[in-house]
Amino acid sequence: MFGSRALLTFFLCLHSIGQARRLPWKGWAKHIEGKCPQCQEERCPPVPQWCPSGRVLDACGCCWECANVEGQLCDMAWQGHTFGACGEGLRCQLRGGHHVNEPQCVCSSQESVCGTDRRTYRNVCRMQEAARTRRRAQLTLAHVGPCKE
Repeated sequence: MFGSRALLTFFLCLHSIGQARRLPWKGWAKHIEGKCPQCQEERCPPVPQWCPSGRVLDACGCCWECANVEGQLCDMAWQGHTFGACGEGLRCQLRGGHHVNEPQCVCSSQESVCGTDRRTYRNVCRMQEAARTRRRAQLTLAHVGPCKE
């Protein structure tokens, strides 16, 4: 019984890899094949209009995708392309935690800010994320520091 399960699992994995090679996501193709296929923009998946941290090009520089948000795992320059790139105002930085250092997107500025909606945000990246996810382009920076009550 175990031998047939192992064989079935093996063939399912092979099939999945074969299917993944045909996926339109160029970043995954690079990860699986070790190189980028020729860019065909018409094969790129649609990107949501409102990405919380903006848009970035994929690992192959062909298709646009949503950038990673603050706290999300990211790819260090020397690491390859697995998790993706950080968005506007964010940098990929090694953060200690739970026994392993994992690269995470960190806002370049850690000062709290007051938005024009009179809400205090932990930092400017969180305010920009709120503006994009709420689709409120009019939300901008009122001033650095918490909002006055």
